[in-house]
Amino acid sequence: MEDPHPADNDAGIVRSKTDVRPAHDHYTFRIKNFSLLLGMKEEKCHSGQFEVGGYQWRLVLYPNGNKKSNGNGHISLYLAIAATDDLPLGWEVNANIRFFVFDQIRDKYLTIQNANGRLRCFHKLMTEWGFAQLLSHNTLNESSNGYLVDDTCVFGVEVFVIKGTCRGETLSMVNQPQPNYFTWRIDDYSALKDEVYLSEQFIVEGRRWQLRLEPEGGGAGANKYLSIYICLNDLESRPPNRKLYAKYKVRMRNQINNNHLEKTAEYWFSDSVTYGFPKFLSKRDLQDTSKGYLINDGLFIECKIDVISSFELPQNIRSSSPLHYIGPPGERRVQKEDMEDKTCHPLPAVDNDASGIVQSTRDHPPTHYSFQIKNFSLLLGMEEEKCDSGNFEVGGYQWRLVLYPNGKKNSNGNGHISLYLAIAHSNDLPLGWEVNVNIRFFVFDQIRDKYLSIQDANGRVRRFHNLKTEWGFAQLLSHDTLNDSSNGYLLDDTCVFGVEVFVIKSTGKGETLSMINQPQRNYFTWRIDNYTDLKGEAYFSEHFTVEGRRWKLKLKPEGSGTGADTCLSLYLSLGDSEIFPPNRKLYAKYKLRIRDQVHGNHLEKTVEYWFSDPSVSYGFHEFLSKTDLQDTSKGYLVGEGLFIECKIDVISVVNDFSSN
Repeated sequence: MEDPHPADNDAGIVRSKTDVRPAHDHYTFRIKNFSLLLGMKEEKCHSGQFEVGGYQWRLVLYPNGNKKSNGNGHISLYLAIAATDDLPLGWEVNANIRFFVFDQIRDKYLTIQNANGRLRCFHKLMTEWGFAQLLSHNTLNESSNGYLVDDTCVFGVEVFVIKGTCRGETLSMVNQPQPNYFTWRIDDYSALKDEVYLSEQFIVEGRRWQLRLEPEGGGAGANKYLSIYICLNDLESRPPNRKLYAKYKVRMRNQINNNHLEKTAEYWFSDSVTYGFPKFLSKRDLQDTSKGYLINDGLFIECKIDVISSFELPQNIRSSSPLHYIGPPGERRVQKEDMEDKTCHPLPAVDNDASGIVQSTRDHPPTHYSFQIKNFSLLLGMEEEKCDSGNFEVGGYQWRLVLYPNGKKNSNGNGHISLYLAIAHSNDLPLGWEVNVNIRFFVFDQIRDKYLSIQDANGRVRRFHNLKTEWGFAQLLSHDTLNDSSNGYLLDDTCVFGVEVFVIKSTGKGETLSMINQPQRNYFTWRIDNYTDLKGEAYFSEHFTVEGRRWKLKLKPEGSGTGADTCLSLYLSLGDSEIFPPNRKLYAKYKLRIRDQVHGNHLEKTVEYWFSDPSVSYGFHEFLSKTDLQDTSKGYLVGEGLFIECKIDVISVVNDFSSN
């Protein structure tokens, strides 16, 4: 076992120019009419998924910068691992990442990477890495740099996992496409008695569209307004997992004085949803002949698409300009007060935390999930920053709690308990998924049999989506409040957290994570006779049981890893028959010892580890040098006999329970 190392810090980045086309597996994100992307309301867009090294990835681009990470005035670019719920428990992927921007004048690449070529470790709680200040807007817009030519720019990434091939498409934002105008003439309007009427189809940039008219109104405009929407009608011809953006005007022609009624909308189309205006025109104004909308029972409805996105699947990719795989931005929602989606109403933007949180007490336990922890002080003493609950289902989605006993340091959580709700198996959800929930966290007062409830002020709704898979509080509860015995939150070193996820009501369930200090029968001695006769590579002790779990020691007389040929290597591993439920690990803090049979100066080393796989042994490559082992004055090997001992000081135990 190697000594643990702290995570690398962000000591800086390195930028350089190169003539060489990016090597290894890489991915390029080319954007035409980039200025139109800058003008959209949506903060971010992401590429489609691509595979490198057996893993799924995507690029996440913030054209106007990631505001929460000081990206103002810059392009922010991130690499995100996708399909994480298909990966094994405890997964982590190490990758060296290089981002690049193509200089289209000099046929060169500006590469941006972490200083010293540092590896980035992707895991469940860190699924994105990148740069909030990849490239300033000033640098991008300076024409002599060649990064933005004819309003087209090219970003990309190299992911050094294994070599592979490239694939891609181009997202083009087309301004004023030709033709982009459609007029729908309706005669004998008063004869329209049906609920819905559809125009003939019209084509813009190869896509088929229709207007939808509801003479008696729909949604908020029912019975009082004429409702008009636009819909996309070539869903079957588009590549899967793709959306199509359109910014468009819908107009009712004034046939007398050209004072037309015109409204503008923008939307990312991906399914059969029609989008437009339930309250486009009041029936009173329509019938008012002075308005000029309805003349001789004739009506003219017009549609003009000002901006539309299109995709290209290029047949040939120029070696100097690699073009790979691109996907659309996240779903757009029109924010105008008089406009709403025909079938799903637009949602407000994600709220910030400016208005604070609300705390209250109640008698009833959490409806959905409870997380009870015994011997909480032992959890505080671990090196691991966080621990997860098991997965649980609410509203047809999988969730988990993420707890930071000593606070989430990079979110100002020092001196507090930090608690988050994370959506799991998100990559099994459809493209553009979003889950809106109201969350309440709980801490149980064991003295008064009440629950402290913590939630966002004003009952704000939290939106989970591909780029925001966790919500919670870095300062859920201070350590001072927790440790004050009169509050009842920590009793006999046991505390209980919980959560309600208001998607739909569900039967509550939970688990207890018990940290057992000095468990009973926690000591094991392995006596080895005739040690010099051991010629095999590895030897295992008999099994021993601690808190219902079977363990074994592993000995490599000739060493392993950094101790090969020079040291005796010693490890602890789970018994062969141990099987864990998904998303579960078993923590152990233990001592490994070789007994000094002469002086009592035993050689002892301590380690802690989260075990999840019986095939993994954890311990020390360089436990004892072969020289010291053979030195009879050390007392380790006496009369060909060796005593190896293991003492498990702390172990975790998980029990499921019903909170009903």
